Amino acid sequence: MEAIAKLPNLVKFETNGTSTREIKSSVLPRLEHLTMKQMNVADNLGFLRFVRFARLTTLDWDEIKFAYRPAPLSAEGEKLRLGFFSSLPSTLSSLTFRGFEIDSSNLVELLDSIPQLAELHFMGSPQPVVIGAVEAIGRPPAKTGESSSSSTILPNLCALSISGSKPGATTAGNTTAGGTKPGGKKSGGNKSGGKSGGNKTVATKPVATKSGMDASIFVKMLKAVHAAGPRPKQFLLNTHSDVVWPSDALQEVQSLLSSGLDAKVTFVSGKSKKSVPSG
Repeated sequence: MEAIAKLPNLVKFETNGTSTREIKSSVLPRLEHLTMKQMNVADNLGFLRFVRFARLTTLDWDEIKFAYRPAPLSAEGEKLRLGFFSSLPSTLSSLTFRGFEIDSSNLVELLDSIPQLAELHFMGSPQPVVIGAVEAIGRPPAKTGESSSSSTILPNLCALSISGSKPGATTAGNTTAGGTKPGGKKSGGNKSGGKSGGNKTVATKPVATKSGMDASIFVKMLKAVHAAGPRPKQFLLNTHSDVVWPSDALQEVQSLLSSGLDAKVTFVSGKSKKSVPSG
């Protein structure tokens, strides 16, 4: 991994299971595509601390934990990871998380640090992480002040895809079935139906089961996106068999489209793909 700092003309770079010990502080001026496969944060603190990018557009982040080191990431590791994401350039447009485990407050803070993002993809991530992100998108950050980079989380996001999410809990303190708000704060109680717009919503039923995540959290996200105002382009939501879309949820999506939301939802039903609107 240390070699990356010695290759300033790189445009695309992929690494697999590497670790960083000694690395010089450097800015890669031309790198546009970075793929980090099987990356253990605890073994790459030097990379997170010292390497920066000027033109990065696409980041594929495959973060893993080793069986012999199951403990949660240290406070230093969390801080350096957040600092790394906060430093990503305005050119960043696409981010893919694979097998990503993070608690809810750190997740929301991380997402709030990259308001330029246009596409976000979760592949094989724990359902609590996906739920935490969906419950944050389009809502105001729980923390306000200098740490907040935008009035809402991911204001420029126009594409969200979910596939292969894994049921079960992730690291301690993460989002559970609708009971944690952005910023890691517990909700004050259930409100029938929830509220859309800038207000944070509270789920009235479990949002993750053995059969998959309930579509209600995605409907509430679309309501928040609609209330936040127009996006740079049509909002595309793509889910797979790990999200259950009952007819009432699809009717709510259709109502949002009728009220002016510019979006398209693609989902799996049985063995086929369908979309709202169709076509």
